Amino acid sequence: MAKGVYKNKVRDGTEYAAIDYGTGPIEIPKYKYEQRAYKPPYDQLITRAAYEAQQAAAAPPEAEAPKVEAPKVEAPKAEAPKVDAAKVAPPKVAPPRVEPPKVQPYRAGYLPPRR
Repeated sequence: MAKGVYKNKVRDGTEYAAIDYGTGPIEIPKYKYEQRAYKPPYDQLITRAAYEAQQAAAAPPEAEAPKVEAPKVEAPKAEAPKVDAAKVAPPKVAPPRVEPPKVQPYRAGYLPPRR
């Protein structure tokens, strides 16, 4: 069963209680908290600010990991393979562009001749 974690009051005066099912706190309205009879009672819950302060104090300090530089490794220089110029195919050339036939623009009342 879930347990109450903290209580919170928003600007408009609505009160919420945070419950935890083991996945992290979820806020629900105060009336649902009391209706479902979560433990501890709503009045005994700590405030959200106090809860966050506890969590910050309980968290281990972040230690900086020592910076380790990777050893510099030079890649071996590869030589370009020698190619016989007589065996190389000539570059491909694109075919010439063919223009589409010119068509007279449509004019109102104009019908093309029948064929």
